[in-house]
Amino acid sequence: MTGSVSSPPSTGRPQRRRQFPFGLVMLVFGLGLGFYGGVGATKRAMASPPWLQRIFGLPVVTAPIPSPAPPTTSAQLAQAPPTAPAPGEIKVGPKQSGTVATGTNPDSPDPTVKPEKSPKRRAPDAKDLDGTWSATDNVTADGSAASSLTTAYVFRGDGTGEFDSNGKKLYDLRWTATADEISIDFDGEGPDSGQPWSVKMKWSINDDRTMLTLVPLTGKDPRSYVYSLGPGVYHRKQ
Repeated sequence: MTGSVSSPPSTGRPQRRRQFPFGLVMLVFGLGLGFYGGVGATKRAMASPPWLQRIFGLPVVTAPIPSPAPPTTSAQLAQAPPTAPAPGEIKVGPKQSGTVATGTNPDSPDPTVKPEKSPKRRAPDAKDLDGTWSATDNVTADGSAASSLTTAYVFRGDGTGEFDSNGKKLYDLRWTATADEISIDFDGEGPDSGQPWSVKMKWSINDDRTMLTLVPLTGKDPRSYVYSLGPGVYHRKQ
């Protein structure tokens, strides 16, 4: 016998090769594409005008149109209670309108700044009499021409003083004063022979303490006794 290779016996049926299910894949892809396309078309149809929604058979939803509010009558305005102004606003009359910011008017005072108080003036007292007070008058004697006469009172803080005429001392004096009266005792012979020479006068002084008025109440001072002059208005000598 010669060597030979025996082949398997034939069954009589041809063998088939397995194929990839391509058609199934295409079917699934087509279903997914159609689903997403339908969803997008539905969204666009919902946002489309009402007439297009009716074509696709979609329910038409329309937003309600708000009805206008009835106009306010003048009677209702008159019955409405006044409202309080908001902070930073000022209520104005019926013929004006608008808001005015507080603190913006340059002419209005600042409420946070307190006005400066003027210093209160002290009422005059006896201490204000200290110093030299002089008055100038025109006098005539025996029909002669008028001449200038300057008389002066000197009041010192220790209660002493003098009366001068044209720069010369005529009399020494002692004085005491209250709120509006001054008592003066003169040295030398006075109107009444053998009697102490004293006089009481009402005094007043201006706010600047520069002008003094002396009006005799009892007795005679040297102006009336020596020179026959009336009450004197004296100016403080610097």
